[in-house]
Amino acid sequence: MTKPEFQKYNCVQIPEDEAYAANCIWVNDTVIVPEGYPAVLKAVQDLGYKTILVDTSEYRKLDGGLSCLSLRF
Repeated sequence: MTKPEFQKYNCVQIPEDEAYAANCIWVNDTVIVPEGYPAVLKAVQDLGYKTILVDTSEYRKLDGGLSCLSLRF
């Protein structure tokens, strides 16, 4: 990331085979992570975030991710 607007953000590189888990959401100082993606979970935890794992296997069958399932105001 070379644009200065993005320098203050964490860039988390994840393996291609765990791309589905890039769709995490941050709620009340906790990152909700899909279950079954250990590299993504570790990357988020290594940044110091508290995490919760959730089973999204049924939603994934319909191509639904965590942000698709959330109402955020």
